[in-house]
Amino acid sequence: MGPCQKSFLLRGLILLLGIHLCGAHLRANPSINFDGRASEILGKDNVVSVENNPEIQSQCDGFQGDSIWALVDHQSHLISRDTQVADFNRDGIGSHPLAQVRTKSSRKKDKEDDDDSGTGKETKTQTGGSTSDSEPEGADSIEKQDLGPQVVWTVKVDPAPPGVFAAAGAKLGVKMPSLGAIGPDFVESTRMRVLFPATPSRFVALGLNDDKKQYRDIWNLVDKKKLGQVRNIELGSSKIQALSPDGSYLAGKPQWDNVISIYGVTQNRPLSPIRLSGTASKLVAFAGKSRLILEDSKELHVYSVPDFKPKTVIELGGWKADDGWAVSAGGKYFVAVTRAGAAAGLKIFDLDAGAIAGGISLKGEPECLGAAFSSDGQQLAVLLGGESPELRVWQVKTGEVAGQFDLTKFASQIKPRENYQGGRLEWFPDQRHLLIGGKGVYDSRDGKLLSELKSPPIYPVRVISPDQLAVVAKDQLITHDLSSVLKAKTAVSTELTKTEEKPVAAPTKPVDRSEAAQLTLEDVEWTVKLGKPPVPIQAVGRGVEIPAGALFMGCLSQSQHGIGFVMYTSEALTADENGLPIVEPGTRFWLERLDLKTGSKQKSVPLPSGSILMSVSPDGTLVCTHNADGLDRLDVLAVRDGSSKGSLEPYHDAPPGPEQQVHYAEFLDSLLLLTAATGRMTLWDIGTNKARYEIEIGDMRPEFSPARDHVAVTDAAHRLIYLLDAKTGKTTGTVTPSDVSGDRVTACSFHPESRLFATLTERTGGGELRVIDLDNGQVKKQISLPVSGSVMQWVGLDYVLIDGEKLVCISRECVVWNYSLPDGMHLRDSPDQRHWYIAADTARSNVYTVRGVDMPDEGVVQRIGAANPRGKLLLRPGQAIALDIQVDNPDGMDDFAEQVKNVLTDRYLSSKIKVVSGVPVTLKVRDNDSGWNLSLLHDGKPIWSHDIDGEAGPSALLEFEPPKHAFPAGAEKGAGQSALGIRGTK
Repeated sequence: MGPCQKSFLLRGLILLLGIHLCGAHLRANPSINFDGRASEILGKDNVVSVENNPEIQSQCDGFQGDSIWALVDHQSHLISRDTQVADFNRDGIGSHPLAQVRTKSSRKKDKEDDDDSGTGKETKTQTGGSTSDSEPEGADSIEKQDLGPQVVWTVKVDPAPPGVFAAAGAKLGVKMPSLGAIGPDFVESTRMRVLFPATPSRFVALGLNDDKKQYRDIWNLVDKKKLGQVRNIELGSSKIQALSPDGSYLAGKPQWDNVISIYGVTQNRPLSPIRLSGTASKLVAFAGKSRLILEDSKELHVYSVPDFKPKTVIELGGWKADDGWAVSAGGKYFVAVTRAGAAAGLKIFDLDAGAIAGGISLKGEPECLGAAFSSDGQQLAVLLGGESPELRVWQVKTGEVAGQFDLTKFASQIKPRENYQGGRLEWFPDQRHLLIGGKGVYDSRDGKLLSELKSPPIYPVRVISPDQLAVVAKDQLITHDLSSVLKAKTAVSTELTKTEEKPVAAPTKPVDRSEAAQLTLEDVEWTVKLGKPPVPIQAVGRGVEIPAGALFMGCLSQSQHGIGFVMYTSEALTADENGLPIVEPGTRFWLERLDLKTGSKQKSVPLPSGSILMSVSPDGTLVCTHNADGLDRLDVLAVRDGSSKGSLEPYHDAPPGPEQQVHYAEFLDSLLLLTAATGRMTLWDIGTNKARYEIEIGDMRPEFSPARDHVAVTDAAHRLIYLLDAKTGKTTGTVTPSDVSGDRVTACSFHPESRLFATLTERTGGGELRVIDLDNGQVKKQISLPVSGSVMQWVGLDYVLIDGEKLVCISRECVVWNYSLPDGMHLRDSPDQRHWYIAADTARSNVYTVRGVDMPDEGVVQRIGAANPRGKLLLRPGQAIALDIQVDNPDGMDDFAEQVKNVLTDRYLSSKIKVVSGVPVTLKVRDNDSGWNLSLLHDGKPIWSHDIDGEAGPSALLEFEPPKHAFPAGAEKGAGQSALGIRGTK
């Protein structure tokens, strides 16, 4: 499935972007979803606290503290917390769950500082529900810093592989080997009877290898099978031991020796040891299944696995063995506390490159007890000790602060048992709860300690499933059940449950294609004539307050009435193995109706169970919903009384499966509904279910003109955009979004007032933006950009907004500004030419705000003018590039490097780029652990990088489309950034 097809499925499917707020905080995920109903999403844990919200309590059957996962069709995958999706749903960007103290800075991947313009940095923090423009008195400043002028944040999300956790409700009962009587604590603290890997894993080693008579059993805790045993190595009372996350290897440093002993579990024998410079090594661990790391004389040595050959050496500097450290869930990064005099900070090292990938300052000289990456790779948490222990969390993708939590009142409950052998900090797979000190379960969204192990053992306690811990009891490793603790405590309104009439979906009516015109996309003479666009409404400036809750998406109508809807559910949805949503019994679905002109919430509209909002009619009187149990049915409901105006299964003429699933449904007007499934778009009469026409299209989401008299679609190859008469399906014009081979169309947008049309493509290293004059179909502007996206909105005559974040100025031909939405979601619709979104009110736990803002505002216009950014290209067709290719030959391919050179040369020549030596821009190709790395250099300095997964073999590199355009470093950042909140831009 290509990226555009995935994008369309994500955007047009149910795309359930969950926003669940706990207390005051909307959940934000770096994924961006705008038009559909699911995401990155956005999918992460999204939970709502409704304890202080009687209005929500009266409507909900109990919110649950689970995660909301992005639900896509079966061909795609469950988008986990590690996934960064550049696709928009109608609803938009999720929000980060950990937000008790937050900086209001951009979530851009390569961001260095909040303000690159030299005018100073404004940091906005929130503490205890209050908001101020300065730090709280006595609080540390926690923001990403360089820790040296050369350190730039290049850390990427590095998730754990799938399947490392057992299913909820897992049960264990694994017997420990009987290797001597259990001694007192001071004795047992020297015996590593339980050994878990440093990264999330389904394996554990049980037993001892203190002498050669002892042994360890390696168990798979998910499958409950024994993988093998470790025998014939003697580690004495050493605490420096490690198990690989796949259970294949055990490594340890004998207490008084200067070697690292390695045992191959699958080979069933000791392997060649690794020699150390001395006997004082304090760390050995497996960083994923392909790396072994060890500390030797203040250096971190990285060895490849399974050959155990040295790869890189990293100077740790002021690292102290007593300070917490962690390996990212996928094993690519190592984080450690480093100290220089009175200054301390976190340094994140790229274990493959052997270099610093990011730095975070820690004010003062804090005691770092533990560190942990979340299993989805999105978050990094650090536990700081002292008289006032605290938990700090950062977003891995950007290095931005995600939360700071004072744990002073829980100090005794999270303090580990003396000589406890486990890690001090570990995430649950919901990326919300953490196990602290091997005993306390902390809710990072509500800021509450939910549970405490009353008698925690010396041996490690480990999170093995969403609601289970593995603990030692006597001579067994068993599960400690937390399901009742982690479940939301929202009270059910018994009276409401008794009296409420829950709407039931009407039976579907058969569809009739007998008179439908079967059309194809055609190249025709330009005859596009757009109707008069609707007059923008005069929306309330302050926005509209809505209840906090399990909010999934929002739709705004285009009528003069200024009607909007947001959709809620009472229980978090999860997804099955095919990506279909699982609706728990009793889960209720409903809409809140908003008046955007007066700023009031009008009434609640109940929905049949499992009905997911897809769209609202232009006049705001009808809504179209999608069925959660198959994604193959649509219902049209009257908002006034919830009565059915139509129900159909539009693509049941296809074989059962994904081709029946509806990816898109929008009202042309109150009588006609336009739908799309994989490769097909159909216009239906509402109520009669008669098809007027059907046409084959590509996977880009169809886009209506402002008057809804035209619709833009792509061809199957995603190379061209066709403008169709919306009521007849006849082609009225064709647009070519790019002339560069390999470009794929990802988005388009009609200007809401003028006769301009913008298109956006995606290519390696960016995309191309074109502006088309709809009077004649001619290209008025074509701009190569270092960014691309899947949703584009016009904001004024000279600006377009990509993915809700990147503001592009047409006249300047470049990205000029960036926006972030730390606590909320974007909305695709705009009834008044402003950009609309939903934001959390961090001062009030029971309120969100729906509002629109002008982009750019006057202050941003002045900043852009002062910076005067202009589009600049370092490489474009017509210029030259050098190639630097050094790759190993795969088995049976003695000339692989030459093949790669020839293929890349041909691809560049076909785009009118010569391949010569001695020019400023060079494409460098190198091997890496997973495949290959390609990077563009300008005068020897990196300006772009891309990794290719080698799992598919050499063809993955040979078929890669290299970048044809190169931009100066930082071109995607523009002149600055703004944060969006309940009061607009900041």
